Amino acid sequence: MKEIRILIPTPEDLLPDEFYKHMFNAMREFLLAVKCIVDAGIAKIDEIDEIAKEKKEIQKVEIE
Repeated sequence: MKEIRILIPTPEDLLPDEFYKHMFNAMREFLLAVKCIVDAGIAKIDEIDEIAKEKKEIQKVEIE
């Protein structure tokens, strides 16, 4: 019985190392962009929270 081996190349075999370098940098930039969106959302929530705290002041009303 004869044995036949078929080698299937992996992406590392087909793509140059520079490709991976660029892809990692692109992923980093994408994640930084998402982080900016999240930070802006958190800042808006903090602003709303401060406004809500200012409106919660208790006013004393005298009844005769």
